[in-house]
Amino acid sequence: MSFDLKALLNQTSLVVNSTPSPVEIDENIHARAKNKKTIRVMYGETYDRLGHTFDSLKYYFYVAAVGNLLRKEGVPVEPTILVADVATCRNEPESRHAELMELGKGRANFVREIDETYHLGLNVILMSEYLFTDEFQEQVSRVRKLADVNKEVFNWIEQTVPASKVEIENDKGFAYAFDEVATIINYDLKVGPPREIFYDEPARRIGQAMGLEPLQCVYLHPTFPLAMNRGFFLKDEEVAQYGVTPYKAGSRGLEANRIVLGQTSIESVVELVNNSIVSYKPTMPNPVLDLVVISEMAHQYMNGEVSSIDIRERFFDKTISTDQLKQTAIENVTNYVLNPLDFVIQGEKIYER
Repeated sequence: MSFDLKALLNQTSLVVNSTPSPVEIDENIHARAKNKKTIRVMYGETYDRLGHTFDSLKYYFYVAAVGNLLRKEGVPVEPTILVADVATCRNEPESRHAELMELGKGRANFVREIDETYHLGLNVILMSEYLFTDEFQEQVSRVRKLADVNKEVFNWIEQTVPASKVEIENDKGFAYAFDEVATIINYDLKVGPPREIFYDEPARRIGQAMGLEPLQCVYLHPTFPLAMNRGFFLKDEEVAQYGVTPYKAGSRGLEANRIVLGQTSIESVVELVNNSIVSYKPTMPNPVLDLVVISEMAHQYMNGEVSSIDIRERFFDKTISTDQLKQTAIENVTNYVLNPLDFVIQGEKIYER
């Protein structure tokens, strides 16, 4: 059986759920391909000052896989990574905006380096490159006008904002929410972490209210911090369910429990992995399993072909021991990610060749 888009959408080592079902997404995309010049696929992320996360690679690789599989079928496709530099500045003092915008350029260049290293075929854009164009501002205006006359649409906009920040965002005219919705409603497929359903679902409804084809979403398994005990996840139910933000190293103040490319030494990787939970219970957070999946994707791109990854099934069938999983994670992260990205690790320091 060939590995195609439908198989990728059903890849349980990567995908936790989707809206609509994988079968429907596959059918819809191929139907749209007959009527549209290009299928647009996207993953968007912000960032922080603490560096580039290993966990972002999963999303770059997955979006690229969608693009590569559709290209093989002769379907025109534009797989895009959006670095939301302007959005990163939204809740920061203006005095820090210049620094954050420069960091945004750095993140975009980082993604381009990943793209070049693994031959992903990605389109990398900054939010600032389109946000202030007449075309995009007209799109925002259309969404705002609809929200002005349709209370239900306004409620959907409000739902994209955490309850604790509604009052603050209301004072700002929900600028971030309108920009977010106006950005994603024209894409055919959006890839992201599970938490993003809270604004994807309102965006889908708004797009439909505007007469657009419904937004479709694929949610990958949450990112969990390394080297945390069971008690931590039992106590913090939110992290246990949704994980941490994959693209922010300092999410929830757990940067010491993340792999930051160019900063985390191999000694630290070994320590983080060996001190991590590895459970045969599928409902338990398993960050080591995610490391193996991501590095296996890197390995596949190095070999020039994307195919099925069944590590999740094999692990939960207990054909792989917990010690084997940890050893595989350490070896593969080193061989297929750190080394190809030209990071030479010596002791606690990393020197770029």
